[in-house]
Amino acid sequence: IMRVFVRLRETLALHKELAHKLTELERKIAGHDQAIKSLFDAIRELNALWREETRDPTAYQLHAKGRYHVLRRTPDDLRKGLEYLREAVTLDPGYGRAHAKLADAYILLAMTSDVAPKEAFPHARKAAEHALAIDPGLAEARVSMGLIKFWFDWDWSGAEAEFKRAIVAERPDPSAHTFYGHLLSNLGDHTGALQEMR
Repeated sequence: IMRVFVRLRETLALHKELAHKLTELERKIAGHDQAIKSLFDAIRELNALWREETRDPTAYQLHAKGRYHVLRRTPDDLRKGLEYLREAVTLDPGYGRAHAKLADAYILLAMTSDVAPKEAFPHARKAAEHALAIDPGLAEARVSMGLIKFWFDWDWSGAEAEFKRAIVAERPDPSAHTFYGHLLSNLGDHTGALQEMR
């Protein structure tokens, strides 16, 4: 049944007419069995999850490849990841997670000294701001913005606010605790830092 849901989600994302017919069918059976209503609710949830990412399967694949290379964190992989992520956001400019990972890649290039911070961080800021314009609650973009404020702007209170927002986001980013702990330690709150990092 899961395979059917996955295929249906992909089909609905690509075919608006089918989604419209499904809505009509749902209206026709609205007074019927609760199990059927639950099925439609599940289908709608799956469709909503797909929309949070991208409707473009190629952009999704490019993001996945870019993410893979960025997470490897070698200079060559970071550059390769940047290429894939740039392609993903070109194909789907509304793909917030791809913009957030693009910001992450630029930050990592600066942190590994492979690109000068004055060159990398403005690109990271632009990508993070774009991601947040698409989805203000996107935790990954909040973490990236927190790192930019922490390591480039030296805006400690701004960084703290971004990390806290990433921690309480609907889909939180666990790395926010680590970076927030690092900030707290730099500010002399070692007890708070240890609590965040646990």
